[in-house]
Amino acid sequence: MDTAAPAPAPVSAATAYLAVLLGALALLAAAVMAFCWWSDPYGIHHGKGIKVTSLVQSKARLFKAHDCERQPSDALLAGTSRVEQALDPAHPAIAAGGWKAYNVALPGASIYEELRMIQHAHAVHGVRQVWLELAPFMFGADRPRLNIGFNEARLAVSPDGRPQPLRAGTDVAETLWALEAFEAALRCLRTSGSGQRAPIDRIFMRGMADQALLLKELSHSRELFRINAGALWAACYRDFALADKAGRAPACDDLAALFAFCRAQGIALTVFFAPEHAYLAWGNHLWGVEGPYEDAKRLVLRLAGDDVPVWDFAGVHPWTTEPVPPTGSTIDMTLYMDAGHYTPVLGRRVLDSLLAGEPREGFGVRLTPATIEAELAAQRTRLAAWAATNPELAAEVAAVGKR
Repeated sequence: MDTAAPAPAPVSAATAYLAVLLGALALLAAAVMAFCWWSDPYGIHHGKGIKVTSLVQSKARLFKAHDCERQPSDALLAGTSRVEQALDPAHPAIAAGGWKAYNVALPGASIYEELRMIQHAHAVHGVRQVWLELAPFMFGADRPRLNIGFNEARLAVSPDGRPQPLRAGTDVAETLWALEAFEAALRCLRTSGSGQRAPIDRIFMRGMADQALLLKELSHSRELFRINAGALWAACYRDFALADKAGRAPACDDLAALFAFCRAQGIALTVFFAPEHAYLAWGNHLWGVEGPYEDAKRLVLRLAGDDVPVWDFAGVHPWTTEPVPPTGSTIDMTLYMDAGHYTPVLGRRVLDSLLAGEPREGFGVRLTPATIEAELAAQRTRLAAWAATNPELAAEVAAVGKR
């Protein structure tokens, strides 16, 4: 009796072709992932590849979550792109206070995003001090709590404080396999020796954007003032309100949660209001933002109690009324990049007052329940006087809200 095993069925040409094709695709996928890992265009694992400036700007939320984790810090500068571009973690008084600071500010940040970044940094490093800047648009009831690119799954803890041990794999697809990541890696390769773009460590210094690189691209500051004011009005201030139609004020609730978190964790918190140029402050007045913003300041004082200093740099001051160049001028301003974004020169002066605990050169005021109403009234008076003495600028701002 023949007991030999039957001969294996021959492999069809189609099956062999499919196997080769799948193997080739697997090798290609592995090569793409290895290339993206080596290039590291978003600065995720701090590899040695070349980093591209323009790509980092669109991926700041991705980059900073990882960079913050890499850099030991027990103090944070928090807020929007204004803080990101102007407040230097290397300010001498910060080091003199015994802190190592990191700038967790994000472009267009919501209060909730900054709360989550503070929670993330505290879980990783143990934060002792936070300086939080608040801008008017952060209080808008219709502002998204999470902007595009902010992924809570990549942070060290969940919103309720639970560790997220699987966060390391959250960004694998976005950074190693997504078409955008591959395109970014190719751009890194193409510009590796051209000097056209700077590495990430020149763009973000402990989380601070290198504004010197940004200023190289700027001219016609007057036009930037118009563009910035118009963009803010269209995107944030056209229908500005602290609460929605149902009476909900999500940003205010998130701010209360931020105060509660800092108190519960023993984190010293200082809050300050952005030093917007009088040009934009006049816009806030005309667009109906001024009143709700003043209400937000009153709310902040109630949340602050006796243990959280609250500073206001939004008043009219010689520095917040820096002359705006005439139309067509290519003269760069010293203190402002546009109506909302101030330069590190003014940022240093903000930190000088905050860290000294008293106004330096009359810049900034410490708000208290006893003084806030008089201070807000004085700010309105000084702003009206600025508009009266700068009729061309005031009319230009007024025209923004009519578009």
